[in-house]
Amino acid sequence: MIATTVEQVGEHVAETMATTATGGLIIWARAKLHGRRNRRLVADRARIAKEKEMDTKLELLTRALVTVLHDRVYGLCDECLSNGYISTAKLDNLNYLMSGYEALGGNGTGHILYEKTMKLPINDDNEPESIKKAFGTQAQEDA
Repeated sequence: MIATTVEQVGEHVAETMATTATGGLIIWARAKLHGRRNRRLVADRARIAKEKEMDTKLELLTRALVTVLHDRVYGLCDECLSNGYISTAKLDNLNYLMSGYEALGGNGTGHILYEKTMKLPINDDNEPESIKKAFGTQAQEDA
């Protein structure tokens, strides 16, 4: 439509400007929202990558701890089985080691050695007096 009067031209210009401004505002708003969404996606990807890295480290630390616990259980059981007895203090220590070892998924030879060691007789004769007092074994011997 061709404007025939100045008034119509003014209305047409105002309408065009309003349409252009509205269109520009919509484009600007979309760009802002899209930019936020992209920043959020980038942040989410970074967070997910960091969580995966932490999960991997946690898994490695768990495996390392199971390895150390296995070594301690194996060494303590080997010593007790070689001696043919276990002391009250070593029995207590072995139970603590095994509870952590099993809770973290340890099994196999550590558990087999633990079961064999648990069948040994208790002998506190070679324990230092401080340990005997801590576990009350001196009172049992005197009774």
